[in-house]
Amino acid sequence: LAEGLSVRGEEGSAWTALEDVLASPDAAVSPGSMKRVIERLVQQGRAEAALEAIDRALTQSLDDSGRAQWLALRGFVLEKGFEDQGGAEQAWREAAALDPEQLEARLGIATALAKRDASDATETICLLSDHEIARASVEQKVIFAGTLLRNHRADRALAVARMIVV
Repeated sequence: LAEGLSVRGEEGSAWTALEDVLASPDAAVSPGSMKRVIERLVQQGRAEAALEAIDRALTQSLDDSGRAQWLALRGFVLEKGFEDQGGAEQAWREAAALDPEQLEARLGIATALAKRDASDATETICLLSDHEIARASVEQKVIFAGTLLRNHRADRALAVARMIVV
């Protein structure tokens, strides 16, 4: 429900629906279904509300995969809404520890390492498959390509650059 409302641009209604669902003790809200709502809230400058919703969802009893998905979303909100790279990277690392296949967390970690020009940034990016990098945002692909090029991986940088579709 909340995702459908968000897609149509009715963010106030989407947020209300999200609050109602999260307030119910029996609610099982999937992070996948709420991702667009969370992203829209951040775009609107309502990162605190998005973070509050995520933190409430994290108090529910979740399996490792569900918790990892919410933590990856938390990383997104911390990075984009609060410009807190350290907090975002910590959330992504927690997510990856719970579910090593959590793609958003792995992309987030690679992005954070590349942004701070960490020594293991290139290796981390190279561990991502072409399919995984193809799912990254345009911003992430540009960051990855630049990092790879600076670290003498022109072949891989070119492959990533070719995946950028604006």
